[in-house]
Order: sequence, then structure tokens, then C-alpha cells
Amino acid sequence: MRGGLFLERSSDRSIFAEESILYPEHLPDILPHREGQISYLADCIRPVASGSKPTNVFVHGPPGVGKTAVTKFILRELKEGTDVIPAYLNCWQRDTRHAILTQLAYKMGAFAPRRGTATDEIYSTFVEGAKRSKRNMVVVLDEVDKLLIKDGSQAIYDLLRGEFQNQVGLVLISNDEYALRRLDDRTRSSLSAQEIEYLPYNFEELKDILGKRVEFAFVPDSVEAGVVTAVSRYVAENGGDVRLGLECLLRAGQLADVRGNKLKVEHVHAIFKKIQGSKLKEMLGNIGDEHKLLLKALARLREKGDVKTGELMAAYRAAGGKAADRTFRKYINDLESLGFLRTEKTGKGFRGKSKIIDLKFEPSRVLSILEGTS
Repeated sequence: MRGGLFLERSSDRSIFAEESILYPEHLPDILPHREGQISYLADCIRPVASGSKPTNVFVHGPPGVGKTAVTKFILRELKEGTDVIPAYLNCWQRDTRHAILTQLAYKMGAFAPRRGTATDEIYSTFVEGAKRSKRNMVVVLDEVDKLLIKDGSQAIYDLLRGEFQNQVGLVLISNDEYALRRLDDRTRSSLSAQEIEYLPYNFEELKDILGKRVEFAFVPDSVEAGVVTAVSRYVAENGGDVRLGLECLLRAGQLADVRGNKLKVEHVHAIFKKIQGSKLKEMLGNIGDEHKLLLKALARLREKGDVKTGELMAAYRAAGGKAADRTFRKYINDLESLGFLRTEKTGKGFRGKSKIIDLKFEPSRVLSILEGTS
């Protein structure tokens, strides 16, 4: 029958009770194993609810360990229980001072056109809006290292100025524990942020977290015993990113919906093979050509053993890299901030600045994506 391809068949029953519970943006009512971080962050920003000076916070840790979820949880509580304005901004979408101030002015109820207006005028509009509203605000700058590549120091300093500093509490989030080293001395001193470090979830914690999601995402008796264990082990062995586990469960569930009426371990293992590298592809799509060239050189060297700064610079230049020494080192810092690599100082080289540089991903996988063979 024409037009019936997408009609639901009465014999088909989805194993999903609420698929959206497995979406990474879903915010549960309870965040297991992050109670301490919730309490500490709440204590830091609580004073802003009464007009007192808040404690600014720097949250750091590897991807998918609850940094953003905990912060959004706190913002939701602020919105529902206080008059404080919550402002969450992801710096991948808004990576300039102008974009940050434009959005914050809007949050304060002030009109600030995104184009055709000087940034300092946008700042003045934001300040005027803050004075008129007399409401306090908590500003979250997620993935702040992306902002700091450009004019982030000035953007953050704007929010720390004396004229309305008690009105604004700042929470900065990054995967890189050293991200704030990019701030200028003036801004770092004014920020005076408390640090909250998030460690990866362990296997048992992952089982608990993913098990609760499965309980509400799928209909009863539709998930085979062993599925949560298999996914949790896979996630634990690949950095502990809960979002990876959610993606596995979602895609395996969708596969099971097509193939039968139960989510089985075999579906999960099929998905593991498909999603490997999908995150890396997305990350690589967001960096520039010179960064890619440097990563390609690193991947080739890393297949042979440890890589030092000088070796990488020589390989990068041999491959056509154009960056001067200072810019080259900035590229390394950029890639470390974005989660591609890690560095360790050796204490050797010029002024002891030589580092061992380690790629966080399988070198062959990086090369296959960059060279277009995957």
C-alpha cells in the first residue's frame, strides 16, 4: 500500500519507554556519584542569591564525567528557587568577547544587535541592563579554553569589573586543568577561582549511572542481563565518558528495535565497532589545517615511540608546516586543551621546556581520518 512505509504496525512494539533519557542533553533529577561536587559548587555560588560576592569557580576534568551536568543541575535549581538569572554559554558556539557580551546583555533584558555594534558598546549595554534589572546572574562558560584562544581574558575581565561584580558569579569549565594559564595576570588575579576537579567514573559507578538510565529509558524486560555491564566496561576502558555509554545504549537500542524485541549484548558489541572514531571525527572537523598537519606529524612519530617537542617540530616543518616556534607551541597548547594530546615536561632542552607529547587517540585512527581513508 502506497504511503504505508512509515505507518506504525500494530504488531511492532518499541523497546523504548522514553528514548530521550539516553540523549546527552537529558538532565536527570538525581546525579549519582556527584553529590560532593554539587554541594561544593552550590556553596560557592550561593552568596549571589542574596546579593553578596560569590566565589568564582573553575571546573575541570576529562570529557563526560559530569562537569556540565552538575553545573546545569545547579542552574536549574537557581532558576526554580531564586531570582538569579542563570546564563549557560558554550564557547564552541560563542567564542569571542563580542558574542559572549551580546548574549549576556540579552539575558539581562537589554537589546544588543549581534552585528554592526562595537564590542565596547555591547559591554555598556550589558552594564546598563544589569543596573536596570538589579538581578544577579551566574554565568557559566563551558569549554572556556575555546574562548581563551581568542579574546577570552578580556571577556572574563569584563564580568569581574567593580561596577557590578557582586551581581555576577562565574563558573568556568574545561577539560584542561591548565586552561586558566592563558589568562593574563590581571584577569587571573581578579578571578581568584576555586577549583573543582572531576575524576573519571570507575566501572561500578558507570554501572550504577547507566543502569538507572536503562531502567527508565526501556520498557521492562526488554534489556538482556549483561548489557549494562558490557557497556560500562567498554566506557571504563575508553576514558570513562558517560556520553559514550549513552550513545552505545541508544544506538544499540535502535538496532534492537529493528532486529527484534530485546536489547542484547550482541547488539551492543555491533555498535562498539561502529562508534569507534565517531567522536574523533567530530573533533577533527573543528580544528584548522595547521593543527591537523601537526596532529598528522605526531601520529606518524607516535607509532614509533615517545615524541619530544623538537622531533615533532622538525616533522611538522618537513610536512610543510609554516608556524614559527612560538605559534607552534601555541598549537600544541591548543590541541592539549581540546583533548587531542597530553604533554609532560622532561626538564631538558632550551630552558627546560622540552616535553614528551602523547597522542590520546590511536595514531593509526587519527591518520586514517586525516588522510581520508576512514
